Amino acid sequence: MEKTQRIAHIDFIRGCALLGILLINIQTYTLHFFLPEKQIYLLGLDQPEIYRPLKFFISWLVHGQFYTIYSFLFGLGFWFLLNKYKDENSSFGTRLFKKRLWLLLAMGLIHGLVFWLGDILHNYAILGFTLLYFNKKEPKTIWKWIIGFVILFILFNCIKYGFFITEENILQERKEFEGIGQELIKTITKGTFWEILGFQKIGVMIGTVIDVTGGFSFSTPTEIMFLLGLITGKAKVFFRLQELKPKFRKIVLTLIIPALAIKGVSCLNFFGIEITQSLVWNEFIEKTTSFIGILLLAVCYLCLFALLYRANPLTRAIANTGRFGLTNYLGQTILCMLLFYPYAFGLSGKTSLWQALLIAFTIYILQIIISNIYIRYNSIGPIEKIWRNMALKMMKSEGRKKEI
Repeated sequence: MEKTQRIAHIDFIRGCALLGILLINIQTYTLHFFLPEKQIYLLGLDQPEIYRPLKFFISWLVHGQFYTIYSFLFGLGFWFLLNKYKDENSSFGTRLFKKRLWLLLAMGLIHGLVFWLGDILHNYAILGFTLLYFNKKEPKTIWKWIIGFVILFILFNCIKYGFFITEENILQERKEFEGIGQELIKTITKGTFWEILGFQKIGVMIGTVIDVTGGFSFSTPTEIMFLLGLITGKAKVFFRLQELKPKFRKIVLTLIIPALAIKGVSCLNFFGIEITQSLVWNEFIEKTTSFIGILLLAVCYLCLFALLYRANPLTRAIANTGRFGLTNYLGQTILCMLLFYPYAFGLSGKTSLWQALLIAFTIYILQIIISNIYIRYNSIGPIEKIWRNMALKMMKSEGRKKEI
């Protein structure tokens, strides 16, 4: 039973993460991610007394935390997959996971290059191969790697900002980013289907460059949470929830205040507050506190979601939505394309931030309704089913080739 039972707590966490990811991603479609604050006011899209506090709270409490929670679930899911097949064949689960990663990479590249430049699936697929190495390690060793990744990220940025970055570099980068942003704004608000399609490739490339030059600012938290999910699986935490709830409470009570404070420091720029007189060290502080704050808050949120889950209609509805996580993640892209791109309803650049967030909640509620109707007839989402069946077919095909 331990090997096959589905744990509603995990689906609930995934369902919550879907909302958090959507609240951030929708700001790209509505252009609030790219538009400078002054331009937002000049276009009449928002007012400072509403926009600034709302942008601060979303950046403080949501931005970064939920894709890392998804990363945690990916690492945990890897352990569940291998645990499911551990008695069948010593290598079956590993080989199946590799097939699923290659398929996920293909899906991610299609999603990123054709539909949504902020795709995370191809990143997950590439980093996912590291789990095959770390699965052979003891939890104590994995913890050392996690600590090492944190130290390396901070050390990289210390060296980068201490010796290689000047104020001129930062101003030039911001100018270039603003130029790219303006081009993207023009494309998203007025471009044809093919023009928007062409810009997707550029967006994916820019995201990769930003990740690498930033000391793997996206990949490092992702890898850390992969490993934390793997450790959680090895410790069978989700089979011992009642026993571990006091520890979850202790973690939340211990971490929540410092986590909120550290992440809050990274968001002070929304109010024009600078920690130092140096542009260089202000950016270093912002990136470092954001990195640490995201990880700490993600852990707090995971513990809180595990504590808050109760078997009631609302949490079951969210869990059912999380059960079809991949389908709903890709579905959010399709709905946003239809709502915001100029070849459909063309809402991009026409909404305030609070209206954008309201649309995100509406999309999420729609996904909850559809997911809970769909689950009456199917136990697995359509994209999840295709992903699973294609991986199994690849395994069977590989087996036949070996026989020949």
